Amino acid sequence: MMRHGIFMAAALLALSAVTGDLAAAPEGERSFPDLVIQDTGPAQERALRAVLTIHMWKMTEAVRLSEEQAAQLFPKIREAFRTQWQAEGKRRQLLRLLQRVSDSAPPRKERLEQLLAQWGENEEKLHAAQQEMMTAVRRVLTPMQQVKYLLFQEQFQGELTRVIADFRREQAQSHGEPKGPGER
Repeated sequence: MMRHGIFMAAALLALSAVTGDLAAAPEGERSFPDLVIQDTGPAQERALRAVLTIHMWKMTEAVRLSEEQAAQLFPKIREAFRTQWQAEGKRRQLLRLLQRVSDSAPPRKERLEQLLAQWGENEEKLHAAQQEMMTAVRRVLTPMQQVKYLLFQEQFQGELTRVIADFRREQAQSHGEPKGPGER
């Protein structure tokens, strides 16, 4: 339970570093994914470093990495994490653009093709980063550590997703907005 509390505090700290004072901007104007993909300043870099640090710390414990294994994996993890962080943000941006374009009457074929090409490139980049990371994991970790790594990854992603959802819900509540889908 203590670890969960530390994780929550650190993740919320990272979120607050990125979002700054959300009271100054409506939720629709400056969402977390928008800020992540802009990559405009030190706040985004601090948030990335904070989440990455938590990830590596918790992974080291979960997988029981040796110092040698950590030295081999951490540079690959940092590289893959940064690429995935940026690609996921780009993915959300492209989804919003695709939605807007598909809602326009009539959608321009050229714009659709351009966005679909960007989507494909981004998905390839995301997949390549994931493949590189898994190649490094297979090369460095024992089979049992690989299993622990996969289980850890699923748990970490779920926890991070919950923390972000909770943070957004709390921000919406503090601004008098509905709590979320189906909540009043």
